[in-house]
Amino acid sequence: MTSVRFLLYPCPLRSTHPASLAVNEYAPTFPPTSIDYYCYPWKGSDGSQAPKDNIEFNALSYLMMCNFDSPPAGGAIEYTGPWVDNGDCEGTFVMNCDLFWPWMQGLMRKLVIDMVPYPDTPMCYWDDSNDPDHPFRSRIEYHTGDDAAEDSQYQFSPQWWKPNTWWLIGPSRHSEIQVANPNDSRDTMKLQEDSTSPLLSMMIGN
Repeated sequence: MTSVRFLLYPCPLRSTHPASLAVNEYAPTFPPTSIDYYCYPWKGSDGSQAPKDNIEFNALSYLMMCNFDSPPAGGAIEYTGPWVDNGDCEGTFVMNCDLFWPWMQGLMRKLVIDMVPYPDTPMCYWDDSNDPDHPFRSRIEYHTGDDAAEDSQYQFSPQWWKPNTWWLIGPSRHSEIQVANPNDSRDTMKLQEDSTSPLLSMMIGN
């Protein structure tokens, strides 16, 4: 009996499918369901200077909520320091991590699922017409994308040993075929394909 095994490793993939190019570039990723704004005064680098109106470093702050969530009580945030401190900075953007990370992890999960190699049933058959010394014909078969991915798989989980770090580990996949010599059932060839478990790490901060 002859047995052959192949390992399939994940690799980067750039999509050129027309459907991926038909995205509305003007559609917001996080559609706002409410908006409020106010003037956030500039007080200097250490906050010691009194608020000054009508100077270029005053900031117009927008507070946008998504998913029809209620805005924080009191509306405007307390003074926490200058958000715009020189003429080179046109603005600062801050997003609640509870809104951003579920979206980012869902996006990365789909990307991983779409790019991993998935082993199909290998091709293997007996044909001694051309080369009697090597009658078994074989070829690996695979496609890109895990069509069998379940909702419980490829999920991010936080790492207790490193704050603000998530790991995604996907399942390994296996396929095989065995073919026998039509003249001798003990003479067989078995072809196996195995994919490695994809691994992805996401971290914020240092």
